[in-house]
Amino acid sequence: MTAARGAVAIITNRRSELLLHLRDDRPTIARPASWSLVGGGCDPGEAPAAAIVRELHEEAGLTADSLTELFETRDEHGSGQIRVARLDRNSFGSDFSRKNA
Repeated sequence: MTAARGAVAIITNRRSELLLHLRDDRPTIARPASWSLVGGGCDPGEAPAAAIVRELHEEAGLTADSLTELFETRDEHGSGQIRVARLDRNSFGSDFSRKNA
């Protein structure tokens, strides 16, 4: 049996603010109703970097040009193996920011 795989991104803007999203409040998912990094599970045959790019678009409407893989770890309390990548703030066409900042 193949271990579940996923990928998340650490994304900051020019003010070093971290982009997080609030997970759905469904008891069938890992860590429901909690704040987390943007990312998710890899589809069958999907590379972790491709999963991050897809999840960024689906969850945050962002399109990434480049990723830097940081490390790989085992998510003992979630769905399995996670790869973590950093996106340079210059990877996006525009910088995200808080609306009322």
